[in-house]
Amino acid sequence: MVNDLLNKLRECDDFHKRCDYLLDHAEITHLLDYIEHLQKMANITTIKCNKCGSLVSGDGRGTYVSCKCGAVAVDQTEHYTRIIGNEEDYEEVE
Repeated sequence: MVNDLLNKLRECDDFHKRCDYLLDHAEITHLLDYIEHLQKMANITTIKCNKCGSLVSGDGRGTYVSCKCGAVAVDQTEHYTRIIGNEEDYEEVE
């Protein structure tokens, strides 16, 4: 849906026509939601397992991602971040 909107905008060579198109279509709401989603996903959590040395990053989709030895894991969406494991078994990486 976002790609369709962007393609329509690229086809239009007049700035005012582009603005009118955006104002006339509800797709702008979807585009803004998508931009907000990307901004939230920029804050992906990464931890390092102190037992096996693996780097584990949340994928932002709620997928449970664990280290090689299974001692720590990250479960992350745009709404929450959950780090699984004992605090002494991991350190956060920036």
